[in-house]
Amino acid sequence: METPVVSFCFLTTQEDYCCYQLDSARLSCGRCDRTAMLLIGIALLTGGVAGAALFPNNVFNYFAWGLCMVSGFAAAAYFPLLEPALVWRRAEKEYPQIAAKLSAQTVELFETGVRLKNDRMEGFYPYEILHRCIRTEHFLLFFLGIGDSFALALRMAQPEEQERAIAVLKKNLGSRYIDRSV
Repeated sequence: METPVVSFCFLTTQEDYCCYQLDSARLSCGRCDRTAMLLIGIALLTGGVAGAALFPNNVFNYFAWGLCMVSGFAAAAYFPLLEPALVWRRAEKEYPQIAAKLSAQTVELFETGVRLKNDRMEGFYPYEILHRCIRTEHFLLFFLGIGDSFALALRMAQPEEQERAIAVLKKNLGSRYIDRSV
């Protein structure tokens, strides 16, 4: 058996779980959708301010323009402010229920594939069958197919280990390696 290029052993902490949920939420919505929501929010906010300034005839108008401004703020602030806070809070509530089911896992990167080991399973996945690998700020997310993925927490890796792992993944996955760390 060949020796691993790099090996990581870790237990998923509450912070890891929260970061994983946050990264998954960010990846689930495209940049076009995020930009569209921001532009809709800015348009509603601008329309509400302009309407309140130009048509202040009665209390109903103030209420309508105020509602427009609040909706605009909520739409513009959803992805950068509201969604992360909601996802993080939900993940913090979920973690105590799943913590007992978590076990330490080892992820080893070889020149030919990735080995994942934990108390319940052990598997070797050649790079040819990996759908893609996405690097986020906190993780390397390996996707095997629809609904089948595993995460490697980068908090455990030294900078030189991260560089070796990324070099191996870029070389073997090519365009299926996606860097979303920034």
